[in-house]
Amino acid sequence: MAEPVLSPMEQTCQAIGQRIGEVLDAHSDANPDSPRIGFVLLTFTFGDDGWMTYVSNAQREDVVRSMYEFIAKQPTTQHPETTSG
Repeated sequence: MAEPVLSPMEQTCQAIGQRIGEVLDAHSDANPDSPRIGFVLLTFTFGDDGWMTYVSNAQREDVVRSMYEFIAKQPTTQHPETTSG
């Protein structure tokens, strides 16, 4: 199967994600009693026609679950279209 063609931004995000993963793995290796650390890097453009992508060292299902947990723990969850301004 052919490798997907990545945009320059996707290549940049993957390079950043790889480095984050290396640093976190080095921490875990140096602290064997610590749990392994997961991360998600979200990148997006501003505006109504924007896009968003992510890089992670976790499975997609774990990322989605973590995002729901993060949102649920926020003091207020307001959507931009419902806030007054």
